[in-house]
Amino acid sequence: MSVTVTVPRTWVCSSRTRTPGVALRAHAPHPAASGFTPFVAVTSGRPTERRLPAEQQAVAEDLIASLVCPDLEDLDIHDMGEHDVGYLRVAHRDEGRELITEAWCWVVDDLSWVLLATVDCTDYADFCDLLEDIAFSFEPPRVPLAS
Repeated sequence: MSVTVTVPRTWVCSSRTRTPGVALRAHAPHPAASGFTPFVAVTSGRPTERRLPAEQQAVAEDLIASLVCPDLEDLDIHDMGEHDVGYLRVAHRDEGRELITEAWCWVVDDLSWVLLATVDCTDYADFCDLLEDIAFSFEPPRVPLAS
């Protein structure tokens, strides 16, 4: 199964990642003004029995547990047309940088999909609309109906 997500044409994309469970990774072609290179990653669809609010909470807990000095800034569910999406934004630190990671999660056909995007805090205003556009372009694969 493959996902569809649209990133800027100049970004470097790879569907062959070394990170288990990651279906796609893409990053800007060069560092932003801060010197940090923004990136996005989409996890592979993982089976789940949870509904979106519970899945979003699990994603938030896992993400926060993996970050240094996390500060949950936003947690919400948005209507994105065909599927609702869980959204969260976390400020954190990594290698001396102040970063923001946004996560969007979908539960479609009992599969959980997560799109993560990370940018330096000082570059966030320049990238927040682009990251949202990337998230809005996400389309999970269609699971064929059993006959």
